[in-house]
Amino acid sequence: MGHPLIAFNQQSPAHLLANYLTSQHIQANVVQHDKEFVVVLDNSEHIDRAKIIAEDLSLIHISEPTRQAEIS
Repeated sequence: MGHPLIAFNQQSPAHLLANYLTSQHIQANVVQHDKEFVVVLDNSEHIDRAKIIAEDLSLIHISEPTRQAEIS
């Protein structure tokens, strides 16, 4: 299966993260497991960097509605 990084309950965010990681030269794929979509890395040596990227992107996603509200 590779090296699981993070699971989502929706397909779109999993694919967005996998595509972004791939653009950063970290090979990632999405595998469906039961009702979850798991981002899986091909190589375990990139897992620490991938976790940091995933956390940074989640913080951007969480803060975006607040930032938009402040602009309005």
